[in-house]
Amino acid sequence: MLQPAASPCPDIEIRYWYEHIAYRSLTAAGSEIDKIERHSARTPAEAIRQIRLSVRALMATLPPEERKRALSWAEGGGCVGAVAALHRGEPCGFSLSHRSAWLEWTVHPYYAFHTPETRQLPLYRAERNRHTTTLNRRRATIMTSPINWQKSSFSGSDAEIQCVELADVDGRILLRESDAPDTIVTTDRDKLRAFLLGVKAGEFDHLV
Repeated sequence: MLQPAASPCPDIEIRYWYEHIAYRSLTAAGSEIDKIERHSARTPAEAIRQIRLSVRALMATLPPEERKRALSWAEGGGCVGAVAALHRGEPCGFSLSHRSAWLEWTVHPYYAFHTPETRQLPLYRAERNRHTTTLNRRRATIMTSPINWQKSSFSGSDAEIQCVELADVDGRILLRESDAPDTIVTTDRDKLRAFLLGVKAGEFDHLV
């Protein structure tokens, strides 16, 4: 992803998405995730500061080799290179082992769309040609329109009841929790269809 010089539309802002994932073991798969932290930062320096603070908090409990790696990244050239990568529009990250767990930090640039309802996470990347960076205008028009969120009728009619909501935007399926509207997961119809078939077959009954 190449760094756009400026937001292509006045209602779109470039932000930096930070994620910290803790796996339960050094050989963990996605199903063995212990903890996930997510934040949105306004600048590359702010995003990398989140990683540095998190790594510093672990420093005293790290084994010598990992402590050396962590110190070199947090206080040396690693974090400087990460900030530079974000300014170029490239993702960056850092990882280390902590006791029996594996920890990962990642940051990547994204477009934050300002809508009448809330500030949404991006669904589309920027497109760059030889001369300029532009965002697909048709998609931008879709994203800057109000999103029609839908919830299950089993959630009740009380507006204060927290629930899962879905929306369809240009063929992409958006999912969020009503009490955390700024965190949005996107998927497509085929994946949602497969999930719903599993729900109807009772494959997830043990979770409720």
